[in-house]
Amino acid sequence: MTQLTDIRDLVREATRFDSSDASLTDSNLTSLINRGLKAIATEHDWPWLYAETTISAVVGTRDYNFPTGATQISFVSFEDDGPFVVKQLKELQRYNDTTITGQPYMFAPVGVTSIRIAPYPDQAYTLDVGYYQDESVLSGDTNEPLLPDAYDEMLVAYVVKLVGMRIGNVEMSRSGASEYREWVSRTRDNVKVTSVLPRPTARRDWGWR
Repeated sequence: MTQLTDIRDLVREATRFDSSDASLTDSNLTSLINRGLKAIATEHDWPWLYAETTISAVVGTRDYNFPTGATQISFVSFEDDGPFVVKQLKELQRYNDTTITGQPYMFAPVGVTSIRIAPYPDQAYTLDVGYYQDESVLSGDTNEPLLPDAYDEMLVAYVVKLVGMRIGNVEMSRSGASEYREWVSRTRDNVKVTSVLPRPTARRDWGWR
């Protein structure tokens, strides 16, 4: 797995900066790398950001939070009964009465990472839930992103764009941005046809400095 220190090395290789160059310190690079990971995460519902867990629904409680870092709710279900029906909050108003209880079978998003189920649970239920999550902030040298190794160069391209903007190198910034858009397009196509993420051909010679 690619670690933070490896990603910094890849960016320095692409931009031809030496590790001793004060204009691109480890701290600066780490900040730019985290910005890149956040940007990539917003481009698509990437399979590597998908996760599943369970929520314990209890009698008398209808609002539940998804795990920290969740950015989008994918589904809610109970055992083999299939996914819950998705509703708008206003459509659940008829179930505001706590005396209307039963096995929950529908939910409405509350904000980004919370849900309201209906009807009120008449007993304890273990709900299966799927969601998309954000990348965690990398800080330690051995930290690893969720982004698969096969797509390191997509991240590098975005960071190269940021480095070019930082140092005022318009050519570097434009080239990084162009390469990044190509990577995003290819990667979207890849994840449409397979859950196994192949490694697209990468261009390693950026040709600057």
